[in-house]
Amino acid sequence: MKKTTQKTTILQIIPNLTIGGVQGHTLELHEGFCRRGIQSLILADEGPLTPLAEKMGGEIYTHPIGSKNPLDFYKNKKKVEEILHRHAVDAILVGSRAPAWTLALGGFYKKLPIIGTYHGVYGHQNQLKRYYNQIMLRGPKTIAVSQYVAKHIQQIYPEALGKTELHTIPQGVDTTFYNPEKFTELDIQETRISWGVGKTQKVILVPGRIRPIKGQDLIVEAALNLPKFEQQTLKIIFLGPHDPQCPYTSKLLEKVKASPSLFHYSSGSENMPLSYASADGVLQYSTKPESFGRVVIEGMAMEKPIILADQGPAREILTAKEGFLTTPRTPRQLSELLSFFMTLPEDRLKTLGKRGRDRVKRLYSLEKNIEKTLFVLQESIRQWHHKQASAPRP
Repeated sequence: MKKTTQKTTILQIIPNLTIGGVQGHTLELHEGFCRRGIQSLILADEGPLTPLAEKMGGEIYTHPIGSKNPLDFYKNKKKVEEILHRHAVDAILVGSRAPAWTLALGGFYKKLPIIGTYHGVYGHQNQLKRYYNQIMLRGPKTIAVSQYVAKHIQQIYPEALGKTELHTIPQGVDTTFYNPEKFTELDIQETRISWGVGKTQKVILVPGRIRPIKGQDLIVEAALNLPKFEQQTLKIIFLGPHDPQCPYTSKLLEKVKASPSLFHYSSGSENMPLSYASADGVLQYSTKPESFGRVVIEGMAMEKPIILADQGPAREILTAKEGFLTTPRTPRQLSELLSFFMTLPEDRLKTLGKRGRDRVKRLYSLEKNIEKTLFVLQESIRQWHHKQASAPRP
């Protein structure tokens, strides 16, 4: 299909539109592209975020493109072909391995520039896994979402770096959406009351899906290790969706319900910026390194001091000026840090929080993320056309 206008068209492909970091970032790029006059398309299986994506503009194509079943390959290939036939797509941004393999086996890497966004540090225990993972490095350029991920790629897949150009573009947050000035004291008081927070209690917010990798059980253990008088001055809020069929979830929620003065759980349907605003600090204590600390920069944008497991990209995101690092998978040390945190005066917490927001605005704003991603895409498109124009004609 020939292009009839100069409007750039970008297709993003991810497995689905469920609630998650990859999906949220895809929608942020989609909305940012639309605002800039780019024709933005998304191909993904439908999920809870589908209606939101459709409201943003552009076009959303729902299809189980993330299927790893080889029998689905032909249907997936036909769906991509259908979109490319309907739109003059200039570049594809693919955020997962299974869709990237569909693009590779379908011959699409020969038809237009395809940029992989490396969102995670995938398991690489054997040669087969490494071969499967390397599909994300097949295109002319690859985006790593943190310095930690970029270093992982350089260490594990050095041979691929001769074929792709690696760009580190950390995720960003919308600092107008995550803005503490949007909320009144009454808003915050009402939220804290709904959580059952006492007048003298400090609130630690733990956002994230209830999963073993998120370490909520270790946080519970650390809090229960505190002396009783300190437990009375603390309230830990677990905020995020959960799988009711998961044994880990059942055990965790039993412990949470057994200590209602110390813990509170909510499924995470609330206004997230208001939830951050209503806390005194934000805690992320994953048992394994995250590829990027999205919760961390959201909390920092809301002027909240951070407590973070010291692993993965932690030190590139957080410094001692904005919060505290602690050894992962060590509940006793976390318990000591929680005890120290509760002694901090209000002015110290506010100073840490304001420094955090300043750091996010300087390094991790959403607008910077969108602009840098667009630069990589536009450079890829320009280089692709130059290569096509200079190729010898038969």
